[in-house]
Amino acid sequence: MLETLCNEENIPILEHIRKKETTSLAELYLQTGVSPAKLEMQLDSLCETGCVVHESAAMGSSYRINPERIWQINGISRRINQIREDGLREQAG
Repeated sequence: MLETLCNEENIPILEHIRKKETTSLAELYLQTGVSPAKLEMQLDSLCETGCVVHESAAMGSSYRINPERIWQINGISRRINQIREDGLREQAG
């Protein structure tokens, strides 16, 4: 999961979905220029993290950000950063 979220290639996808609130594969393809096959693989990986939700409907499928999951991951990131800072202070002290 961490590798997927740290992958710089996924940032434009996440940013576009966040701005649009919900978007289709076709919109993402037009916006990012990533090939549909690669884009689908990236979206599958992002969905596995829980940060992106894939919704299928009769009119087609769409993707949206899961704000609760993003909030959880931000909290984990802050705790990890605090552990790192505490470790650096201990080494310096």
